Amino acid sequence: MRKLIAVLCYSLLLAGCDVGGKTIVHRENDGGGEIIHSKVKIDERSARFACIASRSGQCHYSLFRKVCPQAPGAVQPANALANAATNPDGRKPECADRIIERFAVKAGTIRAALDMKPGFTVCVKPDDTPVAADCKPPAS
Repeated sequence: MRKLIAVLCYSLLLAGCDVGGKTIVHRENDGGGEIIHSKVKIDERSARFACIASRSGQCHYSLFRKVCPQAPGAVQPANALANAATNPDGRKPECADRIIERFAVKAGTIRAALDMKPGFTVCVKPDDTPVAADCKPPAS
């Protein structure tokens, strides 16, 4: 009977296991309190954006993805990566980080995004000032 109980407990533990993914925790404080505290969990099919605390009451997220243009006149199979394209002179085109989404999450809440493929960069700030993909203000 003990073995049966042990097997059942083990099975239940396996059901609750985390199967991988990536977790990004961003936390800033100024010595007197938290400016922002965010936790983003990304797996192969979705992402969860948890705004744990923010001085402003909201966490402002900016999501970026690297986009590589296809060379003019290049023909590629539908499943080929765009960054494999080359210009007529043989150079690869420049890739750039492009913003794919901006949104705010109220402190103490979570936003789930389904069908969110990995490979994006996350920036989070306590206010809605625009940022570049390096999470710094864009160069003027």
